[in-house]
Amino acid sequence: MGGKVILTDNLNYEVDNIIRLSEGYKRKYYIYGSKCKEVETIKGLLQDFNFIPLEKTIDPTNIPMFTDNSTQDFFVLKYPRLNDIMDRNIDMHQTVLKGYKLVIEEHPFLTKKDVYWCYFLWSFFDKGLLGYPHCYAFQRAKLVNGVDPYDCSMLANKVAVASDTSISEIFHNDIIVKRIVLEDSLKSDYQEYKKQLFETESSQIIITRKLKKFVNSKVPELKKGFDLSYLFRVYGQYKSGERVLIVSDAKVDIFLETEFFKYINNVNLFVRTLWDATRT
Repeated sequence: MGGKVILTDNLNYEVDNIIRLSEGYKRKYYIYGSKCKEVETIKGLLQDFNFIPLEKTIDPTNIPMFTDNSTQDFFVLKYPRLNDIMDRNIDMHQTVLKGYKLVIEEHPFLTKKDVYWCYFLWSFFDKGLLGYPHCYAFQRAKLVNGVDPYDCSMLANKVAVASDTSISEIFHNDIIVKRIVLEDSLKSDYQEYKKQLFETESSQIIITRKLKKFVNSKVPELKKGFDLSYLFRVYGQYKSGERVLIVSDAKVDIFLETEFFKYINNVNLFVRTLWDATRT
């Protein structure tokens, strides 16, 4: 089994690579996630491929994909995004289907916030590249001897041997930060509400989201711009043209702003490193 991950948002670049890499294979499949909107266009460009929605991988109608499955099969997996680590459709492509796997994405973490989601991209054909036997091991990895398991430069260099990219940067230096100073009375109410939450809630995530919701409800302008409560939405917002980050001086916003830019920097560091590593 062989494979490669290509990070790209360029359809011509994608199709050219597919045609080149799939030459000589017996059966060819294009498996696409729900976020793939240009399927009909791609069908016209890859007429010798069988097209199957990712979520229908294990439908009875797709049994031919598993019949006599061999290393002579070629699979494209476009946007293999998932919400459940145990997704059976994903698992079938990871562990059952043989052949060459060409994974196409435009985001190294499958649009998620956490770095460990990058595990899935290379897991379809080589789980050893990142050095973890399964996603849970990577998800639970800790700092060891000063080495950060989520160092995106280190991770990108690990997988560069089985990667290519047409993207050198995802988030550009064009995000505008607008700051709002809360009135003293609101800050007092915020502190009282925060105290109540720490007495009744045990989850830091829930506390953070409730505090953010509280501040937003008092200052409606904070509801505009990027959604700090759910960073997995940031990429979609940015891609749709959003460029404004609106934050208050409440501690919850200070924390979320830090997380926001940490996420932005992680994504960019990964793709920039991969760009450089695949061109040396």
